[in-house]
Amino acid sequence: MLRLVADETLLDQTVGRLEGLVGPERILVLTNIEQEAAVRELLPKLPKENIVAEPAKRDTAAAIALGVAKLKQRFA
Repeated sequence: MLRLVADETLLDQTVGRLEGLVGPERILVLTNIEQEAAVRELLPKLPKENIVAEPAKRDTAAAIALGVAKLKQRFA
């Protein structure tokens, strides 16, 4: 949610770089429960099921595993 070098947040900038390459239906954002509402507000073009909040704080490997499981569930 940081705005370090532009008016847009870093998350906005990241999703913006994907525009034209990947449709919003194929962008998955993993976040935590505390930031879920803010992420949803920031990225209203993403389908609601594409913003996934981790049920509990874990390390990076657990977040990646959750993301891979969600992708496999949807696209395999």
